[in-house]
Amino acid sequence: MTFQFDPSFDAESLHMPGDSLIELDQIESSLRILLPSELRDLFIEFGSAIVFNKDVEFPAEKCADDSGRIGVSVIYGPVDGSLGIIRINEQLSMQIPKTSVVFAEIGLGNMLLIDRIDGKISVWLHDEALPSRAITPVYDSFHDLIDALVAFDPPPLPSLKELGLDLKAMGIEEE
Repeated sequence: MTFQFDPSFDAESLHMPGDSLIELDQIESSLRILLPSELRDLFIEFGSAIVFNKDVEFPAEKCADDSGRIGVSVIYGPVDGSLGIIRINEQLSMQIPKTSVVFAEIGLGNMLLIDRIDGKISVWLHDEALPSRAITPVYDSFHDLIDALVAFDPPPLPSLKELGLDLKAMGIEEE
């Protein structure tokens, strides 16, 4: 059975002009990794980088903000352009461990890595001064990460009145 994202994620392909599709065998050979079956399925289905029109997050208490969750910005795709999985790994090859492959961005230049040896998923913080603290394991497998993803609907923002602000003092007329 082919893996597919939960429809609530509202995932879509992000095709960039000039991108050409790269065969999965070529990706695996270039990156020296056997891609998880779910990631292969996503590459076949989307044929490009993947973005979400909803906030898609996963729990990661060890390395997240106060919410305990981290959002996924983009899953790099099977293409030769700037959002291709091979290209991003070439660009970051001197910064990430030799045993890791970047497959997704979680924002602000931070990435999700998959270990070539055991398949574990880690968060890599690109600006962490101490290399020993730059990588935090978060899941035992790609499958576990995918199972943990949820679409997050933030609560609506309160109105100015609900915040208890003195609108007249601010020069704002109430409607």
